Amino acid sequence: MDTLTHEQIKEFCQVGDGLLESGDYKAAIGQYNLAWELIPDPKLTGRRRHGNLPLSAMPVFLGDSSPRQKKLLSMR
Repeated sequence: MDTLTHEQIKEFCQVGDGLLESGDYKAAIGQYNLAWELIPDPKLTGRRRHGNLPLSAMPVFLGDSSPRQKKLLSMR
């Protein structure tokens, strides 16, 4: 992955994290989805392929079962 794409992914995730903290779950998911779209295929193969994603975004992509992530995923 090129540096520009990686920086764009991190930026989308940082914005998503801020929205998540403020309680705007739908907007946070939108930012995480924009980041996800930039990740080259294959996005996942068995284990977490792209360890360079911010940890706060990874559960959204992988369907983590934490209470915060359950709330996010239920808003999809």
